[in-house]
Amino acid sequence: MPVDNAPAATRKIASFVLSAEPERWTSAGLRDLPKGLLLDAQVRASAPVWLHIVAETGMAGFLETGASLVSTGMALAPGVSAVVPEAGDYFLIIDNRDGDRPSEAQVTISTTEPGQVDPSDWLQIANNTLAQVAKALGTVFRIDSPDLRVEPVGSLAPFREAEDAIGAEFSRHILEHTTAATASPLMILAIFRHLGPRLLALSPGPAPEDESFPAALMVMLGYRSQCEAALDYLGTPELSDRLVAPLPWSPFPTVDMAIDWKRRLAGGGLLSDWESRYLGALRDDMLTRLQHTPPEWLAPAALEREIAGRTPKA
Repeated sequence: MPVDNAPAATRKIASFVLSAEPERWTSAGLRDLPKGLLLDAQVRASAPVWLHIVAETGMAGFLETGASLVSTGMALAPGVSAVVPEAGDYFLIIDNRDGDRPSEAQVTISTTEPGQVDPSDWLQIANNTLAQVAKALGTVFRIDSPDLRVEPVGSLAPFREAEDAIGAEFSRHILEHTTAATASPLMILAIFRHLGPRLLALSPGPAPEDESFPAALMVMLGYRSQCEAALDYLGTPELSDRLVAPLPWSPFPTVDMAIDWKRRLAGGGLLSDWESRYLGALRDDMLTRLQHTPPEWLAPAALEREIAGRTPKA
């Protein structure tokens, strides 16, 4: 399903219907999306479904692990907003694999051209995205869905102290100093760094000195291209300094850390270093899914150890 990308800043809408049988998924192609495009998809379904946006290059990962650019929980009216990280073809997927009856979904897609996201719209865009991220985290990990939201905090502090409230001033600062395509990966990295200690506490082991878990977490959850984009930006001294210098404290890695994490990610060591801690934080049903469709980075023995450790002794 082509999306109209005529060179105008106004929002455009495509509308169509997709049907998915029980235990099946169906998709529509979104062709030639430019980098930085804001993509908003809203669905009204006759039976609850999952909604995913997946890059064509990421379809193999989606089929193995469910990794996507963005996903919702199972609902009658799921919706997502996401910034396209790389130019190319994408798929909108109506996922009825957990359903027990057919679902007919009315899909409405709106787009905003790269560079045309009004800063005044950023709060609503961010909160829509965060609501879906929080819901997804609660279905993947052994935690309650965090109350992720963007609201004014009176300073450039990234988060309100001891809360999951992300500073609106911080969010706008990122948008004003980067681009929409870069701002989204940076926000995701900041959120995962904020949530990292909570997830690490779910699996045994001493507090690690290495701080790279948020980057590994992004990749393991299917945000590899976003992670690389964030690390590329933060690994460039002049860009990182301009972004971080005004902040009272930084949720981002230093320049040296960003370069090191990117190097370890390219070599495969970053994921293997955090494999067991990631598995320890997952819900039982997610472990079962990984058992059926293990991703390439996952060592089968590590998954077997985690499942065995949770199996009650006779």
